[in-house]
Amino acid sequence: MKKNLTTLLGLFLTLTLVFSGCKDKGEDNKPEDEVRTELLSNGTWNVQAVTRNSSENVTSSYTGMTVTFNENGTYVATTPDAFSEVWPKNGNWEYASNNNTPDINTIIRNPDVSGGVEMNLSDVTESTLTVSFTISEPPSGARMMGISGNFVFEFTR
Repeated sequence: MKKNLTTLLGLFLTLTLVFSGCKDKGEDNKPEDEVRTELLSNGTWNVQAVTRNSSENVTSSYTGMTVTFNENGTYVATTPDAFSEVWPKNGNWEYASNNNTPDINTIIRNPDVSGGVEMNLSDVTESTLTVSFTISEPPSGARMMGISGNFVFEFTR
């Protein structure tokens, strides 16, 4: 009887140690913005489709364009020169803030340049990313006249 009790107690202690040493996936949660940043910066994004003002397919103007977001809040894009006003070739990015909490669905591209461009992120997975934003019409006669509108960029990697 004593041997059975000792065996049961030993088994109980062993199981307790085994299960207390295992972490639930939920116990090791990273902040949402850190997870999203890892997802965004885990490689180069290749443009697949670009739409302007909901119906104008302008993908051919951005053929070969890529964007690489870096964890340090910078990005590099291979935007064609004629359209670098829509998406500059490099710059900074940060999450928009919602009551001092990062909004992982909105980034501000080049926040130090006239307030930046607010970009909405959707369909963010390991292999897909959709970014939508608006470029306002510049003053009459400005160098980028006509390169304005509501843009949707669809990327894959």
